[in-house]
Amino acid sequence: MSYKQFAGPLFLVLLLSGCMKEKKRQIPFIIPDYAVTNVTHQSPRKPVMRVVVFPLTSWDESIATTDLQALTQCFRERLLTKTCFECIFVNEWPEENCLTGLSQAFLEKWRKDYDADGLLWVGLTHYAPYVPLKLGVRAQLLEISTARILWMVEELFDSQDDRVERHVKDFQTQNTFETLNNLGQLSPRFFGTYVADKIWSTLPRAFR
Repeated sequence: MSYKQFAGPLFLVLLLSGCMKEKKRQIPFIIPDYAVTNVTHQSPRKPVMRVVVFPLTSWDESIATTDLQALTQCFRERLLTKTCFECIFVNEWPEENCLTGLSQAFLEKWRKDYDADGLLWVGLTHYAPYVPLKLGVRAQLLEISTARILWMVEELFDSQDDRVERHVKDFQTQNTFETLNNLGQLSPRFFGTYVADKIWSTLPRAFR
């Protein structure tokens, strides 16, 4: 075979090889969706129409009261965008609460005083207000008439997680006009709003 006869097929092979490499370089790296997985729920015995919502509490005594108050506001604001039940916000934890056990008399009081169908609370299991931001959450919705836990979720959100970082940026784009600063990496309040949105998104459709 002459040089000219050999050069034609060789050029074609090299060209196709280059195209394949170029295509490989153009395939973007796709970060998988972030989903809250540690969640469980069951159907209520009757429709959940009115729910008493307690302020955030914490199992971490190092969390400042002002931080708890700020995060409570974040969670309340996002809850109002997610649910179709009426939220009855109370600002104080009663002496008897989810951390000490619930008596029938306690449950009956909320049903009678507020005509409520459920009790909802959120506790923080971990909180790091400085970079890298972290927020651990445990939440429960209790059915007053049966004392059953209708919904429970526990999750630790870490701003260093690639999936969290990507979705908090998407959340910032969708919910603010600020796109230059990475609020999800720098602002504990904004990161808390993002976490609240993800937590409330796991509420079953029967409750929202």
